Amino acid sequence: MTQPESLVLRDGKVVKVKTNDIVLGDIVYLESGSIVPADLRLIETSDVKINETLSLLIDPKASVHDDNA
Repeated sequence: MTQPESLVLRDGKVVKVKTNDIVLGDIVYLESGSIVPADLRLIETSDVKINETLSLLIDPKASVHDDNA
């Protein structure tokens, strides 16, 4: 369950692409309420809160890892 389209930085330009077309090297822009469209690494954040409930429902064996713990 993801958004059908996402904003990414590709080739120096911000473009809207189908979520299924995100490739390695794309930088994905997220806004408040966004559903994360892929496994990704956060580069810059401000007051981020993450709800991982859905991922645990999809994969009950998934662990929630916190590097700050």
